[in-house]
Amino acid sequence: MKKRFTTIKKPNLLLVYALMAVAFITCFQLYWLYSVYNNQKSLISEETENMLKEYALDYDGMSIMGNINGNGAILAPEMRHLPPDSLTEGISIQVKLSGDAEHGMLRDSIQKTLDSILSLKGSGKLDSVLYNKFKSRLSAAYPNLEYGLSYNIGDKKTSFPNPMPNTADALIVVKTSQINPFNQFRLILFNLESVVFQNMVWDIVLSIVYLIVCISAVVLLINSTKKSRKLLEMKDNFTNNMTHEIKTPLATLYAATEALDKYDMLDDKVAAREYIHIMQADLKRLTEMAESILYNAKLSDGRINLKKENINIKQMLADIAGKFKPSTEALNAVINTDSIPDDMYIKADAEHLYNVFCNLVDNSLKYSEGNAQIYFSAREEGEKVKIWVEDNGVGIAEAHHKDIFKPYFRVSEGDVHTVKGYGLGLSYAYEIIALHKGVLKLLKSQPGKGTTFEITLPQDQDNG
Repeated sequence: MKKRFTTIKKPNLLLVYALMAVAFITCFQLYWLYSVYNNQKSLISEETENMLKEYALDYDGMSIMGNINGNGAILAPEMRHLPPDSLTEGISIQVKLSGDAEHGMLRDSIQKTLDSILSLKGSGKLDSVLYNKFKSRLSAAYPNLEYGLSYNIGDKKTSFPNPMPNTADALIVVKTSQINPFNQFRLILFNLESVVFQNMVWDIVLSIVYLIVCISAVVLLINSTKKSRKLLEMKDNFTNNMTHEIKTPLATLYAATEALDKYDMLDDKVAAREYIHIMQADLKRLTEMAESILYNAKLSDGRINLKKENINIKQMLADIAGKFKPSTEALNAVINTDSIPDDMYIKADAEHLYNVFCNLVDNSLKYSEGNAQIYFSAREEGEKVKIWVEDNGVGIAEAHHKDIFKPYFRVSEGDVHTVKGYGLGLSYAYEIIALHKGVLKLLKSQPGKGTTFEITLPQDQDNG
C-alpha cells in the first residue's frame, strides 16, 4: 500500500504578524473609544446630577419662604408655597438652624438660595421660574440633550414637560430634598447615548483615521515585501537563465576550438571555416546578451542619451526582416510589412528603435508553434504615429499582462529553458519607447490566439 505524503505549506509569518498587529490596533482603538464613551457618560451624568441637586436646593428654599415670620426667622418645617405677590419689598430673610457643621452647610446653602429667590419677585410662578433657570443652565451645557423634570411634593406631582414621554429607555437621576425626605426630584435624560456619541464625534473620526493609517502602513509593508520577494525571485530566475544562456555558447566555443586544435582541422579550410562561423555566431550571441544587460543597466541609471534622426519605418522593418531571415526560413515564418506606408518617417534613435522592433519580432518567433505570421501595420494620427505588431503565437494569459514589462519577468517561470531568454527584452522596449515620450502597450493577447502590441510615438518628422 502506497503512502501519500501531503506537502504542508509554511505559513507566511509576515502576514500573520501583520494581521496580529492590525487586530491589536483595532482592539486598542475599540477599548480607547469604550473608555472615552464611559468617561463622557459619567461626566454628563455627574454634571446633570449636580444641576438637579442645585434645583432641589432652590426648591427647598422656595418652600421655606412659605413659613417665615416678620424677622425672617424659620418657624416650622412645614412646606407651603408662597405666591410671588406675598413677597414684600425690602424683606430680609435669615436662616437660623441649630446643629452640627452639616446643618451649618445646609443653612448656608439655603440662605444663598433664599437670597436668589427674593430677587425673582414679580417674575411669575416660582416653580416655573426655577425650572426655566434650570433649563437655561442645562441647555447651555448640553444643547442637544432631551430631558424631562418631575418632582413630588407631598401629594402634589409636577412634571416638565407635561405629559412626560415614555421613560423606558431613559436614564433617571433622583435627588431627595435635604429638609424633607418625602420630597423627590427626578431628572429624566431621554437621549443620553446620542449626546455622548455626538460629543465623541472627533474622537471617533481620529480613531478611524488612525486605524486607516495603521492598516494602510501594514498593507504597504506587505505589498512592498511581496514585490521585493517577487523581484528577488525574478532575479534568481534571471541568473539561472542567464547562466544557462552563457554556458551553451561557451560550451560550443570550447568544443570548436578544441576540435580545431586537437584534430588539426586548420588544414581543412572548409571544416575550419564552418567551425569559425559557429564560433562567430556564438560570440555574436554573447555580445548581444552583454549589450542587452548593459542597456538595461543604463536605463535603470538614466544614462541613455537618445540620438534622434529621421527614420523610414518601412526601411527599418525591411532590414529587421533580413536579419531574421535565417530564423524565419527555419521556422517557416513570415514577417509582413506591406501595410506600412513607404513614405512614413519618424524622428527617433535608430539604434534603440531597431532593438525594440527586434525584441518584439524575436518574442513572436520564440513563442510560436511553427508557421509564425508576424504583421506590422501603422498609421498617422494627428502628430503621432501608431505601429502595431501582431502575431499568431501562443499568446499570454491575462494573469501575466500586468507583469510582462517588468525587468527579469518571464512567462515561463522558474528554471525553464524550453524558450530561450532572460526577461529583459520587453522591459527594455517599454523604457526606450517611454524615453521617446511614447507608449508601448499590450493591446490584446489570449492563450492560443496570438498577441498584438501597440506602439505610439510622437511623429516629429522632418522630410525636408
